[in-house]
Amino acid sequence: MPKCVVVALGIVVACVLAGCGRMGYDTIDPDEPADAATPDASTTPDSADAGLPACDGALMARDPETGHCFVLLTTTLSQPDGQAACAADYPGAHLAIVTTASESATIASIPSGEIIWGWIDLQRTATAWAWSDGARFVYTNWQSGEPSNQGGSEDCVIVHFDFGGTWDDRTCADVDKLHALCERE
Repeated sequence: MPKCVVVALGIVVACVLAGCGRMGYDTIDPDEPADAATPDASTTPDSADAGLPACDGALMARDPETGHCFVLLTTTLSQPDGQAACAADYPGAHLAIVTTASESATIASIPSGEIIWGWIDLQRTATAWAWSDGARFVYTNWQSGEPSNQGGSEDCVIVHFDFGGTWDDRTCADVDKLHALCERE
């Protein structure tokens, strides 16, 4: 019977084999009793997350205050490519917009392993730092000495997982060991 299978290769989640239904659920086989097509417990949100998409993968964490799921991608890429990858890999997702200490703590709790840096959505405009969705830029978590705008071209921001989730400004096109930190609401 075809099945929707969640394959965790780092954070790449794929639905494999033709004929699968919603991610994390078996397809309905007409030859099996109706109660056989029940949700897979490993991908079903717990009662506190009822109604929210599953957020229980290896490089994922859900913020308890907002319910937003933060997902760290394993591919190294630039900030613009990271934004596109978030939307492509997780429909409705975007680079993380970190507006509270709770979200920052949630991000810092992601067991990133060998991944040290992750892009977030914050960018420098001509006059200030701004989130692409227009959210007010009030909360900050800059690493000591940052933002530095080293070389005059550091217009994007990364999270340092090895420094408790603090932020550092970087050149948006930089791809050296940089990963996308996605947010799904």
